[in-house]
Amino acid sequence: MIYIQSERIIIRDLKEKDVDAFYKYRSDKELLKYQNFSTPSLDFAQSFIKEQKSIKIGQKDEWKQLAIALPDDTLIGDCAVQFTPEENRIAELGCTIMKDYHNKGYATAALKLLTTYIFKEFPIHKFKALVDIRNIASQKMLEKSGFQKEGHFIKHYWDENDHDWIDELQYGLLNTVK
Repeated sequence: MIYIQSERIIIRDLKEKDVDAFYKYRSDKELLKYQNFSTPSLDFAQSFIKEQKSIKIGQKDEWKQLAIALPDDTLIGDCAVQFTPEENRIAELGCTIMKDYHNKGYATAALKLLTTYIFKEFPIHKFKALVDIRNIASQKMLEKSGFQKEGHFIKHYWDENDHDWIDELQYGLLNTVK
């Protein structure tokens, strides 16, 4: 069970009580326009949260989705981490925050809290994050979190909404916590 807390936020396992809020923002097409993950129904959200209970951080080939909550335990978003299958000392992560909580530093705080925890608890050398080149807000957030731009992938993924190949940027954060 994961529970990491700072003054501003809590990173924890998703709970059944999160399902309505999770579904609300994870079905928002505008919020998810740069992501390849959506939640098509409330039933899907319930099943997803239930399934996440059995997944551990670092479990091979699995993304672990974690809640981002306020100190009063109100869900405001989520982050996900997956140890790269081909090199388990590199982990990929992502983050989604409800629109009402954008531009308030919550995503930056969540990534700093999560990366620090994982660097301390697991033999991770580096985190990476892939970002749609059009997603300027996420690029800025990653840079505020200490990530550096490492690469530009040309026409790297197919965007189902725009029916086009889109460039992605790769950001990285090396382990300096050791």
